[in-house]
Parts: sequence; C-alpha cells; structure tokens
Amino acid sequence: MNSSQYIEAFNEIKLTPNLEAEILKNIFSDNISLSKQKIKKKWFLKYALLASCLCIAIAFIMTYFFTPELSCDLLSDKSLKSLDGISQIERVSIESSDKTYIDSLGVKRNTMIILDNDKTVEEGNKITFAGKVQGDDIDCEIGYILNGDYQNINNTDNSNVEISVTAPESGIYYWCILNYSKKEIEFNGSLTMNSNDLVYRNYGDDVIKADINTTFIIHNIGDILESYEVEGIYAYNCATATLFNISSKITDMEYKAQEAGYYVIYAVTQDGKRIDLNQYVTVEVEYPDDEAIIEL
Repeated sequence: MNSSQYIEAFNEIKLTPNLEAEILKNIFSDNISLSKQKIKKKWFLKYALLASCLCIAIAFIMTYFFTPELSCDLLSDKSLKSLDGISQIERVSIESSDKTYIDSLGVKRNTMIILDNDKTVEEGNKITFAGKVQGDDIDCEIGYILNGDYQNINNTDNSNVEISVTAPESGIYYWCILNYSKKEIEFNGSLTMNSNDLVYRNYGDDVIKADINTTFIIHNIGDILESYEVEGIYAYNCATATLFNISSKITDMEYKAQEAGYYVIYAVTQDGKRIDLNQYVTVEVEYPDDEAIIEL
C-alpha cells in the first residue's frame, strides 16, 4: 500500500467532536454485556448443581428411609405397623400336611415371606420349624401369624434354625421368615405339626428308624444322581426336626446318625429340586457286641 492509499483510507473515517467519548462508551457497554453473560452462566451452573444434589438426596431418602404402606389380609393393622424395616410381603403356598418340606425358598432383602399351608392346628399340638438359612451376614426373624396377630419367635444371625412351639390355641398358624440382611437369603428345611407329644408318631412308610449306632450307606450314588447338578445331600430327623448336611460331593455315601430318630435322606439340586434317596439306603447297625446289616 502506497501513501496515497493511506490518505484515502484515513479520509473515509468520519471524525466528530465526540469520537473519543463514543469509543469509551462502546467499550464500557461491551464490558457490561460480557459481565452480565458471565453472571448468568455462573448462576445457571449453581442452580443446575443444586437441582442435581436435591434429586440425589430425594432418591436416597426414598430408597433407604421411606417404607411404603404395607397391606396383607392375614395381618391386623397393629401387626402391619410393627413390621419396621419391611417393605414387601409375599405369600407362598406350601403343601398342607403334617410334614412339609421347604426347598430353596428365596427371601429378598426387607421382605416378609408368609408360608400358607391352610392347615388348622389343634391346641396343644407341637409345631416345629427347622432348617438352614444360606446367605451373607444373615439377619432374619422367624415367627407366625395367628388370628391376624404376628408373633416374633426368634431373631437369628445363624445359618441353622430349629424352633418348636406348642400351639396355645386352635387355628391356622402361618409361619413367616423376615429378611433384614443386606442381600437375599435362601431357606431349606421343613414345617412339622405333631398331634400332642406322643412317644411314637407316624412319619410315613419311607422313613428310616435309627439311633447313634446306625450308619446310612448308599453305594454308587454317582450313578443315581449323574443327570443332576447336586447342591448337597441331607439327612433330616423327623423326630427332632433337625437337618444334617451329609455331603456336597456325588460319591459313595456313608453317614453315621448323630441322634436317635426317624430319618429321611435326600439330595437337593442346584435348581432346588428334591430327590428322595431312602430307597437306595443300606442301614448298618453296629453295637459293641453285635453287628447287623439290614437292606431296605
């Protein structure tokens, strides 16, 4: 660009007496506009952060502190209000008999399971609830419902459960498991109702009578259970409502009875199916001066 071009460009500028003031005014206006934009952006970020924190707080309160209103036609309002920490009630139908096996019953966190066998128990009869609870950091409660009232019988953090009560009055006893653990638990066991406290009870034709000198033997158990994925093999004493874990391996089984009683031997598969094994059991009874082997 030569000097004549500079002169032409300079002459195109419109000079006024207030040029300097107008330039300063424009600069000041631009700064104010920019400052307002920054302020608006700053407050927007604050409101967004506050709203996010509020949503998180509400979700936390709803999850851990808010307990939805419970309803169950088996429970009175008073009993429902007493179930602190329970957010869900489930009713599970089981076989109506004097002896009912309960296999692989899952109980979710903060849930009450009601076992419904719709069977009337006479006053004075003995009711036994026994079995094994599986899970991490077990915290559960066992009780029953009678005439709308829930009665807590036992709180346990132990895997083994064995509770016996004498019916205080005639009626339908709905046994319950309440899970306060941090995770779901699983229950395997039985519910037994005996007519009075008789010395001998009819536990069925398939039970095995045994004492502490008795050994249960099953040969080639692998052939019997080869088509199943087995979780464990158990011996259940009907007389004392005690469950014994024999083995989790599919091998030849040999197990000595820990107490006298009437036994049922069975396997439980990974999917919760029960396989009765009494028909395959050989019973060996050994006394100090005598031995006997009895084939069933």
